[in-house]
Amino acid sequence: MVERLVATVDGARDDAGGGTRTADDRAAGDLDGLVDVWADLVKRSLHAMIRLPTAAGAGAAPPNQAAGGGAAAGAATVDVGSSSVSSPLRMSAGRSTAPSAATELWLHNGTPAERRDLRLHCGELRSHQGASLLAHLRFDPDVVTLPPRSSRGIVVTLELADDRAAPGTYRGVVLVSGLPDAWLPVEVVVSP
Repeated sequence: MVERLVATVDGARDDAGGGTRTADDRAAGDLDGLVDVWADLVKRSLHAMIRLPTAAGAGAAPPNQAAGGGAAAGAATVDVGSSSVSSPLRMSAGRSTAPSAATELWLHNGTPAERRDLRLHCGELRSHQGASLLAHLRFDPDVVTLPPRSSRGIVVTLELADDRAAPGTYRGVVLVSGLPDAWLPVEVVVSP
């Protein structure tokens, strides 16, 4: 990419048409090529930055953490236009000290259409050994309407129903009624 940029600026490109071009034609072509290379560089840089983990998401507790809740690992996001997700929804709780935890999930609607009656729900949380975690994920608000080009934060609260839950990692999936292609992995770590 750097070589393309240098070649465009230095005028080192060959004239593929074999015809004669005026200095104005060559300058316009060089400028178009430079703009294309610059746009490609900016696009690739933005895509690379999107994939980097943020420092705030590396263990920061959300502002709406439930009283007595365990540490949360930052907010996850769902883009309702493309049904893409940012990262798994991660939560942790202790069996006896903090039987509940909370974090945030953000829904983004970058489309020109309103999205109505979006309802989040989660199925069973299971360990790699097949053990089920008796817990409930609650979403507040439970039904969301997103106007065009808007975002909405959802507080996700985990409540352990059994204080004898085996320590370990449990996983499941959050689905969104009204978005058939959207699914968000959930990871819950239960400490002793």
